[in-house]
Amino acid sequence: MEGAVVGLAVKAYDEGTKFAGYIKGKNDYVNDLEGNYLELKRVVGTLKARRDDVEAEVNRDKRLQATRECQDWILRVKEIETELSKLEKEYNRKGKRSWKPKSWFSKSKLSERIAKKSAEVRCLLVEGNFERGVVIAKLVKTVEKMGTLNIEDKQSLHTVFQKTLSYLKHDKIRRIGIWGVVGIGKTAIMQYLNDNEGIAKMFDIIVGISPRSPRGNPA
Repeated sequence: MEGAVVGLAVKAYDEGTKFAGYIKGKNDYVNDLEGNYLELKRVVGTLKARRDDVEAEVNRDKRLQATRECQDWILRVKEIETELSKLEKEYNRKGKRSWKPKSWFSKSKLSERIAKKSAEVRCLLVEGNFERGVVIAKLVKTVEKMGTLNIEDKQSLHTVFQKTLSYLKHDKIRRIGIWGVVGIGKTAIMQYLNDNEGIAKMFDIIVGISPRSPRGNPA
């Protein structure tokens, strides 16, 4: 009987110690609410500055693009900015001092969430170092189809097309010129060449021409 009483007493003491520790932890979060909030704003400010540097590096050369890793990181930074905005509103609403139990627990939870968010931001800052770089060369489409009209029923245009195609098959021919008056069909021939399957097999990359606007300026 005495052993049972001692056991219950020890258990009660342990439970009381755990509860006291729990209350102390919550109280610490309440006391640290303002400090945690200011720290979160600081680390997010640093994160945003890093994001701006990364985007500047990405946009410096139009021939390059952000890596998939970098794109995902930038999106996560934007999500953090949105979350910070929500936490700021909640902090302004709950941050006023009040010793009511409901308010006390609410502020404790808010402070804990803010502290965890700060830790998340620090991890994101480390990931933003990008040891393998933030950019890669843009992938170029081998052929960008223009969807031009079929010119096979237009004998004069189709004849020029066939001659041009035959010239392209000769390795010694380095330059081909097509000329004529406005509206004769030079652009149609070039676009038809661009879309031709035979041309696509001859070259790794085809640089086509843009269709022209009604005013005659490049579209």
